[in-house]
Amino acid sequence: MSLKPINHLGVLFTNYGTETYIYVLGIKPDREIIIDKNVTLLPVTPHINPDDMIDCFMKYGNRSEYQMGMLISTLRSVTAQLRIRSNDAEDLVFKTWNAQHICVQISAMLNCEIAWYFQANQSADCFNSHTDISMIHSHMLGVPANIVELNEMQCEYIENNVSTALVLDEYEKYSNASNALFCYRFHPKSSIQLSIIWAGIESLFLFEYNIKNKLALSVSRFICGDDSMVDNIKELYTYRCKAVHEYENQDDEILKESVSLLHRLIKKCIEVQSLPNIDQLLE
Repeated sequence: MSLKPINHLGVLFTNYGTETYIYVLGIKPDREIIIDKNVTLLPVTPHINPDDMIDCFMKYGNRSEYQMGMLISTLRSVTAQLRIRSNDAEDLVFKTWNAQHICVQISAMLNCEIAWYFQANQSADCFNSHTDISMIHSHMLGVPANIVELNEMQCEYIENNVSTALVLDEYEKYSNASNALFCYRFHPKSSIQLSIIWAGIESLFLFEYNIKNKLALSVSRFICGDDSMVDNIKELYTYRCKAVHEYENQDDEILKESVSLLHRLIKKCIEVQSLPNIDQLLE
């Protein structure tokens, strides 16, 4: 898999030997999830001494008060971590960069909020004042409002399908769709959230004219194999237009239905291991 910059992914650090960790907020698996032979998603419960969080930056680290504040704000909320291993330092950077894409794809697969801010040389439950820790990116996206505790079925779903999602992520259409589902939550205005979600939906199809009708037919047939959803999709598209062109905020139900529609499209792409075939859908 190639390195593919995305503007919400950040800077990685290279002095972590053969193993590094990305601390993850928002999900808590009930067991280890094998992503591939080098990457594992682990549940974790940090037990933190507040003085250690201060000392790791102010005594032994880069003395950044901002990063220290971010660590204090988020470390206690860490409930999972990605462990990345490689015997080659350059390869470890490569794998750690792509591990951030894993976070995005898991968020899209489960339709849940995930955040990550720090990369460290130790597991979060072993954190101490001498932990070598660095901030991956400086954009505060917030702490997820809820922790999704992943049951065995969800763990198995990730384990069996995240590799397919990562292959699809190499295609710009799918990448735009999955990233839209990941990041729409970060804007407070519902009209902008709805615009982002529909940008994700439309990115999978990219019609240039007669968009409403063609999109409704294609989405319904891709998800259901028939035209049973056409009228509902057309109605949602009308609200989408009001949000995009008139900046009109919609009620929560419209947003929820649109989010659900994008989530179903992403799950269907993963299920069939491909993007929608427009020509076949509109035959």
